[in-house]
Amino acid sequence: MKKILTTLFLAVILLPASYAQFTKIGAATGYNYDYHFNNEQFSDHLLTKYPFISINAIYEVNLPIHLVPRFTFYIPNVFKEDLVDFNYKYVTTGFALDVDAHYVFNSLDEMELYGLAGLNILYSHRKYEENYIGSESFVDKTSDTGLGLNIGVGGYWKVKDEFDLFFEVKGIIASQIQLVGSVGILLNMEYLWSKEKDSGY
Repeated sequence: MKKILTTLFLAVILLPASYAQFTKIGAATGYNYDYHFNNEQFSDHLLTKYPFISINAIYEVNLPIHLVPRFTFYIPNVFKEDLVDFNYKYVTTGFALDVDAHYVFNSLDEMELYGLAGLNILYSHRKYEENYIGSESFVDKTSDTGLGLNIGVGGYWKVKDEFDLFFEVKGIIASQIQLVGSVGILLNMEYLWSKEKDSGY
């Protein structure tokens, strides 16, 4: 599954270059506020606030449409409990691939607002370990893969010619509905390339 997701990620990064203009690249951090591993709604180790970091690129297909692939790495979530003669621990992590289309509602000098729709593939992995005093450890590993539909809104704020700040809020509609919020920074590649040309490099 990891190889498939990696191949898909490279494809959505490289394929748009043949028919769209690569304009920005960036990074973000945020939270997935309602993800439950394997849809376990009533477990004692719910991942209701799952932090992540992500990288994304923006391709301008034709104004006002942008195509935005994104790769997200979820920070490992650790839940553990120590009892008198027994302890156990869950470690859950994952990564996701999103491919969204942005529709820019307004394009001003310093602010752009957009709506988005797209697809999400989330692969998560959980390791469970338990230990009894005087016994060997028991380890169990499981994984979960889900496909979802992204719906949301966001905005770009032009701070300088070289970079923008952005925010985004979206829902992921799958077997469970997740709410995802993120903030980040985008480098304006068009401006940087134009500066290189002007300088003669």
